[in-house]
Amino acid sequence: MRTDSITIEVIANGLKALIYEMDAAIERTAMSIIIREQHDFGMSLVDHRGWVVTGTAFAGQTLAEYAATHPVEPGDVIMFNDPYLSHGEISHLGDTMVAVPIFWEGDLLAWGIAWGHHMDIGADAPAAMPTQATEIFHEGLQIPPVKLYRQGVLNEDILAIVARNSRTPEMMVGDTLALSAAGKIAEKRLHEAVREVRRRGGARDVPGALRAGTRDDAPPDRAAAGEAAQLRGRARQ
Repeated sequence: MRTDSITIEVIANGLKALIYEMDAAIERTAMSIIIREQHDFGMSLVDHRGWVVTGTAFAGQTLAEYAATHPVEPGDVIMFNDPYLSHGEISHLGDTMVAVPIFWEGDLLAWGIAWGHHMDIGADAPAAMPTQATEIFHEGLQIPPVKLYRQGVLNEDILAIVARNSRTPEMMVGDTLALSAAGKIAEKRLHEAVREVRRRGGARDVPGALRAGTRDDAPPDRAAAGEAAQLRGRARQ
């Protein structure tokens, strides 16, 4: 099915605003100076296959694999920082990734992702940058993909473990929740964009419209390649 121009236009502008709003939310709500002032953080929206739609390219493969082997439900929030389990999509333990699954009509549509470099994650030296490290265990706490939220309920045990392993527990908790809030903004705004498409009588193939916008030189939906170029161009403005 060819994605119509109404769908492309509405979703494109929604994606552009979505990333800007996630950025602003993290800057306003994060506690550590590394994230809030040095801007060592990033955002992304990937589709259910892990392909980047807009934002920085990271974590897509990890999330696609997680969803294929673990139940993922609305209200869940996934967090992780392990470079090995993420195929190098995360560069070191100081960068924690938080991802919110976005559903539409019962199906996983996309992920709203935010990552940030924490002030301290229990490494040999603060800021998770020990110059004398010889193995990953010197870099701090390793977090495999786990559910920070399960169906909208915060997993206090996970948060307690993370805080206990940081020299700056309040900042660690505050920054983690700020990243989670940014992912939830992505969920809210993408839902709004899809509803606007429906209100204007756009195509009902929402996953197809999102696929058309993935940042790839050869989209699987080749019939939508022209619209994909339009969507990518608008999302990057």
